[in-house]
Amino acid sequence: MKRVKNTLAIIFKIRPGEDLPTLMLFILSFFTGVSLVFLETSSYALFLSSFNIGDLPIVYIISAIITAIFGFIYSEIEDKFAFSKLFISLTSMILGSLLLFYGGLIWLGPQKWVVMALIIWYSVVLTLTGLVFWSLANRLLNVRQGKRLFGVIGSGEIIAGILGGFSVQFLVKLIGGAAHLLLFSVMGMAGSLILLIYTMKKFKKRIQISLDEEDEVKGEKDHDFFKNNYLLLILGTAALSVFGYYILDFVFYNQVEAAYVNENAIAGFIGMFIGAIGIVNLMGNAFFHSRLIERYGLSLGLLIVPVVVFLGSVASLVANIPNSAKALLFVVILTKALDEICRTSIEEPSFKILHQPFPPSDRVKAQTAQQAITEPIASAVIGAFLLILTRFFSTNIIYPLWILAIVTIIWIVSAVLLRQEYTKALTRALAKRRLSGKALALADKSSIEVLEKGLKSDIPGEVINCLNMMEEIEYEPLESFLIDLLNHPDPDVRCHVLEKIGKLGIEGAADAIAARLETEEVPKVIGIALRTLCAVSETDAFELVFSYLEDPAMSPEIKRGAMAGLLQNGGIDGILSAGSKLNVLLESEKSEERKLAAHVLGEVGISSFYRPLLKLLKDRDIEVKSAAITASGKLKNPRLLPLLLKNFTVPELSRVAVSAVIAFGEEILPYLESAFDEENQTRQMRIKIIRIIGRIGGKKAIEILKRKMDFWEEDIRSYVLSALVAIHYRADMEEIPAIHEKIRQEVSDATWTLSVIMDIGDDEDVALLIKALKSEVEKNKQRIFSLLAMIYPAKTIIQTQLNLAGQSKDHRANALEVLDNILPSDLKETIFPLIDELPWAQRHARLIRLFPQKRMNRHNRLREILER
Repeated sequence: MKRVKNTLAIIFKIRPGEDLPTLMLFILSFFTGVSLVFLETSSYALFLSSFNIGDLPIVYIISAIITAIFGFIYSEIEDKFAFSKLFISLTSMILGSLLLFYGGLIWLGPQKWVVMALIIWYSVVLTLTGLVFWSLANRLLNVRQGKRLFGVIGSGEIIAGILGGFSVQFLVKLIGGAAHLLLFSVMGMAGSLILLIYTMKKFKKRIQISLDEEDEVKGEKDHDFFKNNYLLLILGTAALSVFGYYILDFVFYNQVEAAYVNENAIAGFIGMFIGAIGIVNLMGNAFFHSRLIERYGLSLGLLIVPVVVFLGSVASLVANIPNSAKALLFVVILTKALDEICRTSIEEPSFKILHQPFPPSDRVKAQTAQQAITEPIASAVIGAFLLILTRFFSTNIIYPLWILAIVTIIWIVSAVLLRQEYTKALTRALAKRRLSGKALALADKSSIEVLEKGLKSDIPGEVINCLNMMEEIEYEPLESFLIDLLNHPDPDVRCHVLEKIGKLGIEGAADAIAARLETEEVPKVIGIALRTLCAVSETDAFELVFSYLEDPAMSPEIKRGAMAGLLQNGGIDGILSAGSKLNVLLESEKSEERKLAAHVLGEVGISSFYRPLLKLLKDRDIEVKSAAITASGKLKNPRLLPLLLKNFTVPELSRVAVSAVIAFGEEILPYLESAFDEENQTRQMRIKIIRIIGRIGGKKAIEILKRKMDFWEEDIRSYVLSALVAIHYRADMEEIPAIHEKIRQEVSDATWTLSVIMDIGDDEDVALLIKALKSEVEKNKQRIFSLLAMIYPAKTIIQTQLNLAGQSKDHRANALEVLDNILPSDLKETIFPLIDELPWAQRHARLIRLFPQKRMNRHNRLREILER
């Protein structure tokens, strides 16, 4: 296993941490492909030997209806079942169904109704296995990983198709018939199920996606959404694609039925056909497909299949003129092969690109409308049409070919219109800033054209967004566009362009920046230009940049940029000259100049330049201290932390100080923990530190917070637990017993508090004490819910907690019902007496059975409270 994993990592440039999930998905794809190739060959071989080709449209119709039903059922139950249980159950059902079909064919023989059911079920299995596999892949790999690795993991199914396809002829002869090929399909699906269960357990945390991380961007209302002309063009083109596929499929199997006389011969041919297509697809995925898409863009993706099928239909009509069966068979097989290859590797990725201009929430609706509604309906419609044609008009193959030619012409027109509308839709999406570079599945030509057009927009935000997207997709001509945009009329765009030039280190921009300085009038832009010029030309720019420092009339923004540029990239001369100027500012009596010094240090961002900030953080002027705090967050030197923490208690500086410490990132976490652990540290400071650790997040933050889960002070413990939930901490299997014990401790503590309430009584003279004690019980409950959120879906637990605290009786009842369904019996027995809607006395009575308490008089209880 390790050797295979390492080999895949070398061949496909898989990065650390991606190798194991990629390998698991690759093997799962292989097993699924094994099951599908033998299911397809056996089902079609048995069908064509038992039925007339005119019955194939019935298969299309019924398959479409059943697939749509399963799609509807899935959409209804998806949110009601855990991801792992749902897909393991689906795969188990498929495995069971294949076993039933195999048993039926062996015991009953190739009964027509069994064969018909089998070929219909193949279409359903094809959809369901794809749903399981790609849903799992999307959970294990993020968007950027998917761009690189989806082709790798999907090639497992292609390899299975090659090996399985070419082995069919041999296996049919060996095992005695096409029906027995189902046994290999069963074995492949069994392998898929075993690997799926292993993968779900191995990557349980990775698969568990918190609902509160999902995209919350609102899309259009359904009523308006389905009036969208762009969406209608997508759905129309998808429907025409389905029409073309099934008409060609009908013609193909018509010719196969005529050319091969029995089920074994048919199975052998189909296997060879699948294997040959697999080889082409595998080589194409490795060498050609992505390059073709990137070079020719969406136009190729949308037009290649209809053009190929149109040419194939015309060639088939020509081949049929001399009534040559062999020539017609050859052309039909070639057309079908090209359709399968281009459809899988080029058309399907292109349709994914088409969904990019929609808002994130509407992309899901668009995909559902296409795959779960339009395509099944189109399958049923074309199936009904072919059935009517063959039953009531003619079985001559010439008519489906003419219809195919007409459909492909309409399909080509629709694809051209869709390509044009995509550009308009993408432009609108860019203008509204719905897209990022990560959203672009491929840097295709059509998308690039829209981005380049966006750079000429009069709207600054649109220009900046397009530049950011070009950087994310690593667009090579970006440098030349940046240089041209130095003369953009909007100063915000010029500032953004200059900063990006400095970040990318574009040395060829130095002359253009120097030329821009001759005409630039906005001080902010001049300052950034000077700093950027130092970054791209280093010491060569010293004299020009230093001249701006020598001029006393220059604005602070210009001096700030010049000084920062020289200190960062001006060499020894730059550091000495700018450093002397900086020292003057640091010692100045003017607060504005000291504040400028702090800003310069922040822009330089060199950690070793921290010493001047030690003085500025103690400055008497609040604005100087604020600038120094902000600069400290950029330098990220831990020696500045004690002074930053002291400013937490200053109301005017607390927020900026917290932001500065958070800006340090994970590197500051050990120092924050040390500050938390100081013996004389105040309670309020500890709470702030816990909140900051939670906001920084990451594995190190989780480890620190876990070490504080048993902190002696209850209020701080509450903040620790809340922070862990906020950064999506999930307890490992071995940690769950300890979490259960902490929950029991909280309930035990609440039981003691309730016993105090019962013993003290509800007299008016202790009313305030009773109120405080009940507040402590509520804090126990809050900590219990935080602990539960570390084991069970966090959003569900948090929503349940909110509903229990709400005014609606129905909401409270529903919340308890949710907990009743997800918690194990031992936890329910412990928690429910505390959270159920019961009088305090009844809660106490039920809890003391689990956590016995001594009865005391009021005097002793009050003494116990003081001691505790």
